[in-house]
Amino acid sequence: MNKAMYIRDVVIIIGLSFLGGLISGITLGAKGVMDPEIIMGTIAILNIITVSVGFWVVGCLYKKEVKERFNYLGYVGIAVWLFGLINIALGVSTLAQWFASVIFVLICLGIGGGLSLLTCKPRIQE
Repeated sequence: MNKAMYIRDVVIIIGLSFLGGLISGITLGAKGVMDPEIIMGTIAILNIITVSVGFWVVGCLYKKEVKERFNYLGYVGIAVWLFGLINIALGVSTLAQWFASVIFVLICLGIGGGLSLLTCKPRIQE
């Protein structure tokens, strides 16, 4: 596995997730939304979208056959999930929430990886 490509792909997904959170925070703050349920719901929905798009982009960049592509996306997903430990260090989430977030990562991986298979054909192996 190419380490530089792997790091690039993890950064793409984390960067898109950060961008989605930033956009939702700025938008909700500008609108004066104070309801915690609306704030968390909006952030969650936008995060699902941005992380799924991240996996989509990474899947398209990887352009291998189905099994190999999802194997690679699995490794990227593990790194993205482990990166979530920073939220515990920052006091944003608990250990239990972090463990549960693996489900979120798997859902986004499935959506984005599936979209990459539908929209980006694998390279022909010679």
